[in-house]
Parts: sequence; structure tokens; C-alpha cells
Amino acid sequence: MVKEYQFIGDIIMAAFLNAPKGYAQCAGQTVSIQQFTALYAIVGNQYGGNGVTTFQLPDLRGRVPIGAGQGLGLNQRTLARPGGEKSVTLTAANLPPHIHTVREDKLSLPAGANNDTHSPVGAFAGTAATGNLYSSTAGTGTTAALQHTLTMDNGTPALPVNNMQPYLAIQFFIALEGFFPSRG
Repeated sequence: MVKEYQFIGDIIMAAFLNAPKGYAQCAGQTVSIQQFTALYAIVGNQYGGNGVTTFQLPDLRGRVPIGAGQGLGLNQRTLARPGGEKSVTLTAANLPPHIHTVREDKLSLPAGANNDTHSPVGAFAGTAATGNLYSSTAGTGTTAALQHTLTMDNGTPALPVNNMQPYLAIQFFIALEGFFPSRG
């Protein structure tokens, strides 16, 4: 199935399971240098193998191919070197600093005579009263110093988070036959 434009080492994507004639699945399998001399001359043992009698084909199972080199503002990507993580664990160190603003309006509680008491429960979100305000004489209001503790929780313990973009699984095949690419 050699096409006039097919080079040895070309990788194709296909929507079927079995490798067509002249191709092998990109599944990281170890193959013989003696049997695939031309392909070895192109890819060498950069994907693995002992480089004497065997070499490995690229393994694209469960992986997303990415262009080798360094794009503007991007990290260097070396040919045949895998990278990335299928999940990451986010911790406070991974997150940028952020601020939460708490606003507390004035709290006014009437002070009644005859040992009347008024509870400040619910006057501040998330707080509970530890006592009541008390006045022995009637007045227009009582001023009290309020102290609130605001606790920020980082949430649940750091757990891995799926880092996978939406995907569609297909097969990758490498050409074992074809034209030997000239180096320019």
C-alpha cells in the first residue's frame, strides 16, 4: 500500500484497529534493526531499544502528539521525549494569592431595663454568641466591642484532579515502507 508521497517513518491516524499493509501500530513495540533497517536509519533508538539489534517504535497509546521544538513563549519539546501528566494535585502553592473582603456593618442592640438581654446571634455570618448583652438601666442603645474570628479553609485535602481535555481515541500507525526521506 505504498503511496507515491509516503515516506518511511510517516505516522498516520486512522479510524480502524488493524495496521494496514506496510504499517505498524505506534504501540512502543520492540522491533529488529535487521528487519527494518531503513526505518531504523531514520528514527534510530530514540524511542528505546538497545540500538544494536533492536529499536522501539513510538508509543502513542493514550497520548496526544505535540510538535517538537520551541514555539514563541513555550517550553522546548524534544523529539521522542514524553511529557505531561494525566492528573495533577492542586495545593495552595499552585494557586495565586487572593483576597476575601469581609464587611461588618454596625451592630445595634436595644438595651432594656429590668435585666432584659438581647443575643447577637446571627449578627455576623458564621458566628455564634458566647453571651448576651445586659444593661441594668434602660437606655437608647449599648455600645459593645465586637470581636469576630474569620477562618479561611483551603478546602479538602489535596487530591489529584483530572487534567484531561476532551478526546476521541483513534489509532496511530507508522509507515514501514515507502520512500526514504532525503535530508535537506
